[in-house]
Amino acid sequence: MERHAAQAALAYIRDDMTIGLGSGKAVDYLIEFISMENYSNLKIVTNNMHTALLAKKRGLTIVPSWMNASLDCTFDTLDYLVKDLSGGMKNSEPVVQNKILASMAKQLIFMVSRDNFGVIEEEAIPFQVEVEKEALGYVNGRLKEMGAIVAEDSAEGRIPALSSNANYILSAKIRWNKDLASLNNELSDIPGIYATSLFTGLPVTALIYDKQGVETIHAF
Repeated sequence: MERHAAQAALAYIRDDMTIGLGSGKAVDYLIEFISMENYSNLKIVTNNMHTALLAKKRGLTIVPSWMNASLDCTFDTLDYLVKDLSGGMKNSEPVVQNKILASMAKQLIFMVSRDNFGVIEEEAIPFQVEVEKEALGYVNGRLKEMGAIVAEDSAEGRIPALSSNANYILSAKIRWNKDLASLNNELSDIPGIYATSLFTGLPVTALIYDKQGVETIHAF
């Protein structure tokens, strides 16, 4: 199924582009398809080590993100996407770098399983935040004040995962009766949080895949 989504994503790529690539099985397939095309000027930006190694193995040109003011498209997978495309979530390190690639893109192409495409009412929204080390206890407390349940490996007294930036990654869930943009804003306003795993307010095209095929949905 991810293979079909990657094939659909390939249609958005031209040889003169600089594109961002995230991570996930569909992105792996997309790299395979790109390598089979006759591109000579396509450039790829990624902050994911696995993606970079796979792209290099396939003979693709990788350039660092700091060399580019913007990207033509960024392709990524999501763990969750709301049906009006107003917000999505990707729990994967590095959180800050994922946000940078998304923000740089003129167009975001998200490949999402239909099982992960839905509404947020009455559901606990999972998310991650990348946190300054010195702010760990404070951020943990603020999340709990909001009603979030912090994952055991991120709880007080335990050392959570470290990002490639040497910041902590906290995983949590929260029941939220507003839109994801308001949750993202509230989390981003907490001192010590560098980035959240929530994507909101960006130009999105969603490729929703299942056994029946791929449905393309555009945000207006």
